[in-house]
Parts: sequence; structure tokens; C-alpha cells
Amino acid sequence: MTQKTLSIFAVFILIAGMFLVSAEAPIGNDSGSSEASTQTETTTSVQTYIKGDLNHDGKLTPGDLDILIDHLYETLNPLPNPIDYQIGDMDNDNNLDISDVTLLIQKLIDLGYFKDTTAPVIKLVSPSDNSDFTTSKSYKTINFRYQVTDESNIAICKLILDGDVEETDSSIERNITNSFSIDADRGSHDWKISCTDAKGNVGVSSVRDFDVNKESTSTDTNSNYQTLSNKATTTTPATTKTDSGTSTIIAKPLAKTEFNWMYVLFGILVAMIIVLLIMIMVVGRR
Repeated sequence: MTQKTLSIFAVFILIAGMFLVSAEAPIGNDSGSSEASTQTETTTSVQTYIKGDLNHDGKLTPGDLDILIDHLYETLNPLPNPIDYQIGDMDNDNNLDISDVTLLIQKLIDLGYFKDTTAPVIKLVSPSDNSDFTTSKSYKTINFRYQVTDESNIAICKLILDGDVEETDSSIERNITNSFSIDADRGSHDWKISCTDAKGNVGVSSVRDFDVNKESTSTDTNSNYQTLSNKATTTTPATTKTDSGTSTIIAKPLAKTEFNWMYVLFGILVAMIIVLLIMIMVVGRR
């Protein structure tokens, strides 16, 4: 082999080596692109879940609550996916229980589900309609009793007397008897109860009437008797003469005569003496 042939062979080997190296090496920044591609695939493979979204529709609905209650208390069926145990764990205590149900319900309420739009229902207990009260004072202490029922807690109740708010109470219990106690003046009144629940719904009861009258006393009775006695006093006419010569009749009351028992006893005694004398005379003639 000549020197010229060896030189050509060496050049050929060099070119072949360069070609192999360029074929194995990445072009440009292919290494970084490969890492980015791998990272993108990893990110897209991780799915994000909403706490409580057990039906995987991307939002919280009452259907999620049905699944959780069904699993815990009704059919006791296991959740479809292992990840659902983490999704349903609302308080993150690694346990599904009633607290998770409560938290999920509260989330749904905050989202506008289960909204209470029903007004409280109020039942008046006492006093009954058209009740009459008597008092020797200028007022009468009366207890107004009522019951209220509602889906939500009761925020406040008001006693409305004659159209005005007389008393308020913010510690109301549902389904039991509550009451207001006030001093009502003598006279005729009407009353009703108004209650507002925690959702702002207002309920108003029916209206009832009652009267507070003055209590009759012995003084009142004597006064009435005296009035009737005065009315029974007779009068006698008296004539006066005016400057014009005409007469005017003026009625003057007669003096009242008082009944004296002494005269009665004296009369009886006299009658007895007369009878006795007559009897003596009759007996003497015989």
C-alpha cells in the first residue's frame, strides 16, 4: 500500500468518525427539551380534585353529600376510588365520619344549597282572644305566651302591643313555649308576635284583643248608692219674681229626711200602753 493510499484511507476514517459523533450527539438544546417534555408529562398526569367532590364533576353539589352519607350510614358501600377517601375527608383527619358530613353540608349551604326561605310559624298560647282582666291599679301585669317553629334558628322575637314593639327577645327556643311579661294600662289593647329566623325570614302571628278594667271595690259600691240616693231626692218648685213682672219656676230640693228608729220604738211603746189600758178597762167592767 502506497503512502498516498494510506492518506486517503485515514481521511476516510476521520470523516466516518465525525459522522458517527454528529449522529449520536443531540442537535442544539435537545437535552433541555427532553427534560421539559418529561416534566410536562409528569404535571399533566397529576389530577387536581376539589374537597368533597365525590362524583368528580368539578364542583360541590348535593349529589356529593348523597355519596358520603350512603357510604357512612346507608348502604355502607365502599367509595368507588381510593382517592375518594381523601376527597371526602373534609377535616383532614384521615377518617370519614359525621364531622365530614357536617362540613360538607356547611360548604353546600355557603354555595346557596338548602337555603331556608320559609318564614317562622308562630302559635299564640295565651291570653286568649277577647280576654278581660281587672285590677285595682292603673295597670295589669300580663304574660304573653307563644310557640314558634322554623327550619332555622330564631334570631329574635318581638311583642307588638297596639302596633308598637313593646319587648324583644333574642334567646328564643323553637317548639317550646316562650313568653313576654309586661304591665298593660287599663283600657282595650291588641297584641301579636313577630319572629325573624337566622336566614332573615320574618313570620307574624295572628292578632288578639284584651281589656284591662278597674276592679270594683266597696268604696265604689257606696259611691254608687249615694249617687242613686241623691237622684231619688224630690224637689219642690219655688217662684221668684223678675223685674219684668214674669215669674220663673226654680226647683229646690227638699231636705232629706233621715229614718230614725227611735220614733218607731216610741210609737210601738205607746201602742202597747194603750192596748194594756183597754184590756184593764175591759176586765174591770166584768
